[in-house]
This record gives sequence, structure tokens and C-alpha cells, in this order.
Amino acid sequence: MKCAIITVAGCSERFNRDMEHPRLKCIFYHKEKRKTLLYSMLKKCVGYDKVIVVGGYQFDSLQTYIHEFEGEFPFLIETVYNPFFEKYGSGYSLFVGMKACLENQDCSEILFAEGDLAVDEESFEMIRQSEKNCITVNCEDICSARSVILYTNDKDEIKYQYDTSHGFFVITEPFYKIYNSGQIWKMSERNIVEAVMEEMPEEEWQGTNLKFIERYFNKADRKNVEIMRIKYWINCNTRNDFERCERDL
Repeated sequence: MKCAIITVAGCSERFNRDMEHPRLKCIFYHKEKRKTLLYSMLKKCVGYDKVIVVGGYQFDSLQTYIHEFEGEFPFLIETVYNPFFEKYGSGYSLFVGMKACLENQDCSEILFAEGDLAVDEESFEMIRQSEKNCITVNCEDICSARSVILYTNDKDEIKYQYDTSHGFFVITEPFYKIYNSGQIWKMSERNIVEAVMEEMPEEEWQGTNLKFIERYFNKADRKNVEIMRIKYWINCNTRNDFERCERDL
């Protein structure tokens, strides 16, 4: 059984800036109800048996939207609530999603995608078809105001860095390669997922989801890790970002 996790719990503060009636970013649309980030991501999950959508902010609106369209997809969609979406970081949404996936003993593969991404179908399909663990990168410039850095250090460890204040990046160790993260990952080894879930202290789940990602991929055999480049990638932090990609959703 293959599961996908899409996390959409955040309050979308930058997206809702100056908006009279704040909206949940992943289901925002102008004219067509299907022209949303969430619907676009769900369309790409064909081939998975179950999709876990982790929500928090405006959770009722999220559920209403999914109920309206869930019959159009050939897989089960489960909405899971993150009660700490205002208090904790993105790590707890991933924790909630992972727990829901692992409840099924037959779950052997988990794809995790941030819910505010617009990506091309071809790249997503390559990730889905790979038999390896997958890390994604994109072709955009690395900018501290919006990027998540992925780099490999002199010990061949996979490291991530993200500045929540959107200030400057500072890498204080030698590194071999540096990328702009595509913020989609695939974990193909359940035993490693379970091991990391067991060993991670509670306080790390309260921060960024990158803590789990680092731990998982540094436990995996590097020969079984594939770095895949996404051709078309937009992280919709703002409404201007959404308008850039809306016609492609």
C-alpha cells in the first residue's frame, strides 16, 4: 500500500496579507473551484492508495472542499486535524500525517508534499515511479526570503536549512553541494520511518518538518536515495505567486 501526505495546516499569513476575508491558501481560487493548489496536487497523486491531508487553520472549510470533490479521485482521501497548528511548526503536521499512514500495517511507501506547491505532472510522476527514496530539488534561485536549502556537508550528511524569519542563510560547516529544495520527499523504507519516529524527541516534532527529513535520509543507504529535479516549481507564499501558476493548475 502506498500513501501520500499533504500538509496544509498553516495560517497562510503572507498569502492573506491585506485580504479582507482571510482564506485557506490551498483551496483559494478566483473563478474555477478546481483551480486550487490542493486539487492540482490531488490530481497528481493518482497511483497512490490513500492520501492523508493534514489541516488545522479553517479545517471545516478544508473538509467541505474535499467532500465536494473526493469522488473524482481513484483513492481514499482522509483529513486529519493538527490541534497545534498555531503553536507548533510544520513538524507536528508531518507527525500527525505519518501516524495516520503507519496505522495501516500494509503501508510500504510514503510520499510527503508541502501543500502550497505548484509542480509539473511529469516531474511528479517520475518521483512516484521511482523505487528509491526520493529527495527533490528545483531550478529556482536560492533566496533566503523563500527558499529551503538542501546541502551535503564534508561528512556526506544531508542537511537542510530554513530561516523562519526570512533573513539570511549562514552555513557554518564545509559543504560539497547546495540545492534549492523541492519540498517533496518519498520514503520507500517503512522500517526507517518507524525507527526515526521512535527516536525523535517530542520537542523536535514541534519545530520544522526538516528534522525528520534529515534523520530519515541520513539513515537510508545513499545508494537507495535519488535526488530528482522538478522542472516546474512554484512555492505559493503570496497571492502573486498563486497568480503566476494559476493557469497551470
